[in-house]
Amino acid sequence: MALCLMYLPKEFSVNTTHLATLIAVADAGSLSRVAQQRKTSVSSISRQIAEIEQTLRTPLLLRTGRGVRLTPAGEGFIERARFLLRDLDLAIAEATALDHPNHHPLHLSSPIEVALSLLPSSLSIFHQAHPTVRLDIHAEARKVSLLEESYDAALRLGPLQDMNLLARPVGEVALFLCGPPSLRLQKPSFEAICSLPFAGAVGTNEKVQAVLRQKTFDLSIHSTIRMSTFSEAAEFAALSECAVILPSYTASRFLRDQRLMLLAPTLKLPTISLHMLLSQHHRKTPPLQTLYEILREQLAKHNTLPSKVPRSNRSA
Repeated sequence: MALCLMYLPKEFSVNTTHLATLIAVADAGSLSRVAQQRKTSVSSISRQIAEIEQTLRTPLLLRTGRGVRLTPAGEGFIERARFLLRDLDLAIAEATALDHPNHHPLHLSSPIEVALSLLPSSLSIFHQAHPTVRLDIHAEARKVSLLEESYDAALRLGPLQDMNLLARPVGEVALFLCGPPSLRLQKPSFEAICSLPFAGAVGTNEKVQAVLRQKTFDLSIHSTIRMSTFSEAAEFAALSECAVILPSYTASRFLRDQRLMLLAPTLKLPTISLHMLLSQHHRKTPPLQTLYEILREQLAKHNTLPSKVPRSNRSA
């Protein structure tokens, strides 16, 4: 690449359309070829390049019998101009994406178990309504900050503390006491239930216990085998003599497959609230509004168990 120092006028300005024309001519090596491609006259193409040369006060192209070629000053200028137009395109794309969510991915943070159990069915419905919208789901155990991190929305289980965010209630997640078919309790008293070994989920299990304590429902778990997620805890319980407290979106799958049964069908466990958090900027974003409505419907379906699920007894 040739380097060239040139004098620039005090008020330096180049039309970006003319700049793109200059790059096209340099790549094609011909004014007439670019004119044909753009369905315009050669004189119009020549005039655009002349305006740039007049602004820079130096020639950029040399006309030859076979077309045109760049001058040393033109070579250096074109090299920089390509980067300039590329960065300008990126800047425009990023700026317009803020107001047009269909043009960029929406980043959603979700608790791991919600992402594994509730989101799959919801996303298939969502993409039918918004086929061009891309959702990036970040399944994580930690509570993210929408104000400090690059998330457009977040699903949050349990009590809320982010008072500066718009919190829309998705619904109350029902909890069910389940166990393997081999674990049949003739009289499922509280004493009998509490004496069972339990399979629990690390992190989310503490949320269950916190809700139980808040609702003055005392279920003391003496022995707990901790897993990473509710799904893993349910899998372990299905293969062992352990009981497990499951949220509805996880319990429904294992109950329908009859890998687990309800240990105490009439036992009313407390619920855990599920919210969608939105920043003020995204409070009216149509795709997120749609996702919110779908999640509400899907959670309600999971909370309502089918009548033909295996049950160990009819009373608690």
